[in-house]
Amino acid sequence: MLKSLFALIGFLILSLTMTQCGTTKSDLQEPPFQTAEVYYKQWIAGVQGGGSGIDLYVPITDMSDGIQLEKAFFKGKVAPLNATEGKVFVAHFFTDLNNERDLTLHADAIEEAVNTPSVSESFPFPLKTDEAGISYKENGVLKYTKLTNIIQKESIPRPTAPPRGDIDKG
Repeated sequence: MLKSLFALIGFLILSLTMTQCGTTKSDLQEPPFQTAEVYYKQWIAGVQGGGSGIDLYVPITDMSDGIQLEKAFFKGKVAPLNATEGKVFVAHFFTDLNNERDLTLHADAIEEAVNTPSVSESFPFPLKTDEAGISYKENGVLKYTKLTNIIQKESIPRPTAPPRGDIDKG
C-alpha cells in the first residue's frame, strides 16, 4: 500500500513538472530550409566607443515557400535575422567591449529613468556553444529549430568602424 502511494505521488510530481513547461523538445521542428556551413565572426571597432560584436551567418541553400526567418539566439543573445545578397541571413549581436557609455546621471528620478537596461530574450531550449536557435514563421505560425556545428571564422578587422548604429554589413 505504502509503495503504491509513493509511486502515485512520484507520478503526480512528474506529471505536474512536465505540464509546467510551456515548450518542450518536441516543439523543436525540423527546419523547412537547408543551410550551407553556418558560421560566425567576432569583430571589434578600432576606434574608442565603436563597439564590438558577433555576426552569425546562415547561408540558405533551399527554403520552402511561406517561411520567414525571424530571430537568431546565439551565445546568450538574441538578434533579428536579416537577408543579405546571395541568400545569406545575418544576425548582428552586440557585445559590451569597446562601447560608449550613454548614461544620464541625474538626481531627478524621471531623468534617471532614461537609463533603461537592455532587455534580453532567451531561446526556449538549452543551447551549446556551437549551436544557435532560430525562430521562424511557417505560414504565420511561430516555430523553433536549432542549428548545430557552428564554426568560428577569422575575426573581421574594423579599424575605422563608426559608432554603433551604422553597421557594416560585410
